[in-house]
Amino acid sequence: MKAPALLLLAGLALAGRLAGAEPTPTAAQLEFFEKEVRPILAEHCYECHGPKKQKSSLRLDSRAYMLKGGEVGPVVVPGQPEQSRLILAINHTKRKDVEAMPSDEKKLAPKEIAALTEWVRQGLPWPTSGQAEISDPRKHWAFQPIAAPALPKVAKTERVRNDVDRFVLSKLEANGLTYSPEAPKETLIRRAYFALHGLPPSAEEVERFVADRDPPAYDKLVDRLLAAPAFGERWGRHWLDVARYADTKGYVFEEDRRYAYAYTYRDWVVGAFNQDMPYDRFLKLQLAADALVTAAGLLAQMMRQVAVATGHDFSQYKTGTLERRVERRRAVHGSASLADYLDLLSASPTEADLLFKELLIGVTGFFRDPAMWTTAQQLALPAL
Repeated sequence: MKAPALLLLAGLALAGRLAGAEPTPTAAQLEFFEKEVRPILAEHCYECHGPKKQKSSLRLDSRAYMLKGGEVGPVVVPGQPEQSRLILAINHTKRKDVEAMPSDEKKLAPKEIAALTEWVRQGLPWPTSGQAEISDPRKHWAFQPIAAPALPKVAKTERVRNDVDRFVLSKLEANGLTYSPEAPKETLIRRAYFALHGLPPSAEEVERFVADRDPPAYDKLVDRLLAAPAFGERWGRHWLDVARYADTKGYVFEEDRRYAYAYTYRDWVVGAFNQDMPYDRFLKLQLAADALVTAAGLLAQMMRQVAVATGHDFSQYKTGTLERRVERRRAVHGSASLADYLDLLSASPTEADLLFKELLIGVTGFFRDPAMWTTAQQLALPAL
């Protein structure tokens, strides 16, 4: 009975190796990786295929990601460098499915190619700790359904004013800490003003707040600051920054440097913050206003306003391929609003592409409709 059992175990081990199961590397292999291989990957590969950027959806900063591969599939076959697309690429092999790496103009030194080839032949030995892990983006805490967790118990209940305090205080107490002493009212009003308006309160406002003995005085102060136009001006600025808003073009000398009606988008963003527009609608209006607004005049006005955030091409009504315009919108709003989500989907580029296709399907309809262009161009805007 021992012989069949040994054969079975050997077969399972071989199957695991062929399937890419990670073997336990030896000390010599780990030393070879750290001295000869990792420096090459860090210097020549991580810039385009690391944690921050994944060209062709390929990451090379962990064994798991290497085995997963990118848009064209796996790039390494452990133990078989001659069958590994990565090794073919660094050798600049002329094949239709192989792209020269690091680039067409730059080739690794023969010693570096030999080191990577030997590493693949060894089976891609990699330290088991410190590797980037592949995780399901749908399991990220930010995308879980909202739930009402049980309120934690705390020792110093006298410091609790609302349920949020319980969660904060429970963590503090677990680490032998507690709340800092309560700040004086002069400090509280300054904090509120700087946080919500970006400016300090006047001396008269400080005096008035300090003299207000009503228990909910601070709540009333915050409500008043949130209701003021300065709130949208303060916090809308951050969105305008990531949306690449500008009143003028940079380094332009032979044409009008102004984006004539850029301020209309700026005012719309400020108004959206002051109106407490739901975040999902705020995004949808900028991605697919034509699918959400039916009145042609209002639609044209909206598209003229949101044009600035999409790279200014739309606001000028210039020619250009639809694909370039949509990709520009994807680049801007992807970095502005969906950066975290897209980073999480780096391992699933197809899902990210489908997401944007769904969001932008209405936008493409707008730009392909000549009547909409005519309406937008005829839209009466105030004189500058």
